[in-house]
Amino acid sequence: MLLSSCAVNLGGVMANYTSLQNSCDVNSNFRNGTQRLVIHNQQDFNAVFSSRTGAHASIDFAHKFVVAVILPETNRQTQIETVSCNRIGDKLYFSYLITEGHMTGYTFRPYTAVVVDRSEPIDVVFQQVTPSDLENAGIHRNGNQQQQGGYTPRPRL
Repeated sequence: MLLSSCAVNLGGVMANYTSLQNSCDVNSNFRNGTQRLVIHNQQDFNAVFSSRTGAHASIDFAHKFVVAVILPETNRQTQIETVSCNRIGDKLYFSYLITEGHMTGYTFRPYTAVVVDRSEPIDVVFQQVTPSDLENAGIHRNGNQQQQGGYTPRPRL
């Protein structure tokens, strides 16, 4: 089940993507540590994620691919927010923001994952941004909602 679609124009040429947030969980046996993944087929997707409803998300991997950021297991309330997914030249820049909160009584693997059309570049550059990056770009946030402005990812050397 895919839950939300987005087309956020935050610099470069915006890429349409669909969020997989809240429709699946990271498999407990998937390798630990921070993972930045580009997934091209259902077998690799199933190795990383399990569905909350028992049926795996149906993704047409002939026409789409998945971009995901998975953090190590934590007991802190942690959110990974997709800030932008934009084509600049022959690369797709996936920018995300990590926000940590208070300690919880359980552990989990925070993640963000989006489904992108294969017409976009498959060479993905992952960029973690900070609240000050967004503020400097003129994006004013209320919780996790972007209110105005734009963010143009800059390639990091």
